[in-house]
Amino acid sequence: MKPKPEIGGHGNQPDMARPKMNVRNLAPMSTRDLPGVSAMSLYVPPFRVDLKDWCSWTDNSWEKISAVVGRSFRVCGRHENVYTMAANAVLR
Repeated sequence: MKPKPEIGGHGNQPDMARPKMNVRNLAPMSTRDLPGVSAMSLYVPPFRVDLKDWCSWTDNSWEKISAVVGRSFRVCGRHENVYTMAANAVLR
């Protein structure tokens, strides 16, 4: 007597839980039906910190930091937070 394969088999056992799909029976999809990103917006705070100045304030190596980060970075103002920046991005 042969043992019955387990449902959701492992290894060489057949997977009986998943029905086989027939690709020919599927309706063709248009690009309008496909999920994806339809738009994107970005808000960058207006305040900029120069990395040379930041390196002198924090005693970091300008050569090492500039190779990774660049010349400057942006920071939020006192009147900005995550929510106001997200709202500004939505309104653009």
